[in-house]
Amino acid sequence: MIREELRDLKDFPVYPGTPNAKMDQNETPYPLPAAILEALRERVSSMPFHRYLRPERIMELKRALSGYSGMSPESIAVGAGADAMIQTLIALFAIGRGDVFHFHPSYPLYSLFAQVLGVPVKTLSLEKEDFDFDLDKAHEILEGCAVAFIANPNNPTGNLFRTDKLKELIESHPRCQFVLDEAYFEYAGETWAGEVNRHENLCVIRTFSKLFSIPSLRLGYLIGRPDMVSVVEKAQFVPYNVSGFSVEAGLILLEERPLFQEIREKVIRERSIMESFLYKFSPVVSYPSYGNFLFMRFPPGENPAEALFKEGVYVRDYGGVPGYEDFIRITLGGPEENLLFRETLQKLFNHKEG
Repeated sequence: MIREELRDLKDFPVYPGTPNAKMDQNETPYPLPAAILEALRERVSSMPFHRYLRPERIMELKRALSGYSGMSPESIAVGAGADAMIQTLIALFAIGRGDVFHFHPSYPLYSLFAQVLGVPVKTLSLEKEDFDFDLDKAHEILEGCAVAFIANPNNPTGNLFRTDKLKELIESHPRCQFVLDEAYFEYAGETWAGEVNRHENLCVIRTFSKLFSIPSLRLGYLIGRPDMVSVVEKAQFVPYNVSGFSVEAGLILLEERPLFQEIREKVIRERSIMESFLYKFSPVVSYPSYGNFLFMRFPPGENPAEALFKEGVYVRDYGGVPGYEDFIRITLGGPEENLLFRETLQKLFNHKEG
């Protein structure tokens, strides 16, 4: 029998159909470059699909990630996406030991996986003005927590949290495992990876789904102490739970990472253009972002998500999130998608810039 508390689990909302501008899922708008696709075709043609993935390929990916992150291969665990890491960490550190903590609003899967695994959740609402957090309240809520997930930059708000405040939390709660979710760190340029050897209760998780453009292949990794890394991979049954195709793709992407630096610069340039537009667009209050997305608030009752959807512009609607009914989040698309969003927004609000 399914546990009663799980019968009302909600579907993850994804708009159907083919949009004119897809800005709802924090994907990159740029497909893999032709050179990478060709390299993938050549690599796949010789892959032994009738065999399980060999551990040597996982180690090769770890060595490549070591060169990318500056951490030793022994400090890196590979898994089937960062989401798999989240679920594994809750199972390893929280079941029977304490609660899961995260800020609100933040990535919803922290709560979802905790609920599925039967672990209570504690949240701390971020301050609406700048999405910072009250340090005293954070200390209070963290008492009794076994795992704390902190997205940095935070999704959906886009802000980075102050280093000194996070460090105080980590050092003041040694029995709580802190997980810094760096899904968007390539856009932010700030990482906690170098701190994992200084704090026994700290690890970092990352993904290939954002800058590296392969969300459908489900590849992620964790950076932590070697003893922790070993347990995480055993608990995930690595290498057998990781797709061999995903591993080979990850290796090729890391070999060609200068191409993704160019993509990063395009996204950041578009982010700057969009922020400038929104700053002058009076119906909206937009917040600074260190990710590939922007969070914005509209006047009460004027959330445009549904109207944008009808125009073929897909955005993430926060209308169903208590306290954020007037907010939407947009992923930075390509120049044409971003222009369409701006033009559609102007049309909906009958507003002329300036």
